[in-house]
Amino acid sequence: MIDDATLEDAALVSNIRKEFTFKSSLLLLNAMAQRDASLKKYADEWNKEKPSATDLTSMENKYTATDGETLTGTTEYTLIIPDGATVTLENVGIMNKIECRGDAKIILAKGSTNIITNDEGYGSAIYTTADKTLTISGEGTLYAFGGQEGAGIGGNGDIVIENGTIIAYGGEFGAGIGSEMFSLCGNITISGGQVVAVGGTQSAGIGSGQDGECGNILIKSTVTKVAVKAGEECDVHIGAGVGGNVGTVTIEDNSKVIYNAESL
Repeated sequence: MIDDATLEDAALVSNIRKEFTFKSSLLLLNAMAQRDASLKKYADEWNKEKPSATDLTSMENKYTATDGETLTGTTEYTLIIPDGATVTLENVGIMNKIECRGDAKIILAKGSTNIITNDEGYGSAIYTTADKTLTISGEGTLYAFGGQEGAGIGGNGDIVIENGTIIAYGGEFGAGIGSEMFSLCGNITISGGQVVAVGGTQSAGIGSGQDGECGNILIKSTVTKVAVKAGEECDVHIGAGVGGNVGTVTIEDNSKVIYNAESL
């Protein structure tokens, strides 16, 4: 840790440390460094001493993450990501679901494997909020298993996959990536990474669950590979499940999509 006396305003920094937690102090110091370049080297030193990842194993109830937090460990409780927060998953296991309560970003730590399974519950494994966007990126792997009538990754909001290896299975009557049964989903954009999406009964791999609705679907040419498979009693791998509706489906490079497949 640096010596506070070396800072130009040692008294201010001393007060910061007394009045705020380390995380709050670090946020404030980083903000100050944006306005005063002379403080940047001290902010850099403090950033090296960020607390280690939060271990979900110790949680005894649902947990609300904070912006910039790294999570590890396993839990049987719901993880809540608040509006505007970015959360890093580093070998996380959640035997429940992730609720995104607004715009949220999930970063998959490099080399990590993260499993979100709600297959004994109800609803999507990763749930998005209407009129908000969930963005997934990083260089790790994410498995998402939806519960009854839920998607692997779905809910009501927009879904953007920028990178990572994503394997999503819908629960019964839910899409792999997309809407739940009888529910609305926003737009789906896959611009990078590797994706496997398998629908539940009467549901698309990417798109709508049974009697659900989904916005536009865009799979960009920048993806590495997408494997997609409809659930039983559904012939549509990307698009509308049985009784469902979707917007426009755009696949920029069809050679990167493997249909009727559960593996890349």
